[in-house]
Amino acid sequence: MNRYDGVTEALAHYTLHADDEDHIYVVNKGCRYGPKDVIDRIINGEEVPEGPYYFKTVPSFETGSKKNAFLNRNIFVGEGLRRPSQVQIQFYQVL
Repeated sequence: MNRYDGVTEALAHYTLHADDEDHIYVVNKGCRYGPKDVIDRIINGEEVPEGPYYFKTVPSFETGSKKNAFLNRNIFVGEGLRRPSQVQIQFYQVL
């Protein structure tokens, strides 16, 4: 969803499959903005390097896994990168 001020709001629901086959449900809310020419390149499917735009998220995780239970009770932030055919997000635990 694009706001009046040029910020794109994102809301995504998806399931991750951990290496040990655990399922992790994710609700990820975030925003992306930057110079118009950079955002236009992203929209047009061009490769844009990290740095010239802001793309951050706040995920919440839910899992029944004992091994990954820390995800249920901690706060995380995500840093996104928009590629032409995918979105990459690196998550960081807030300590």
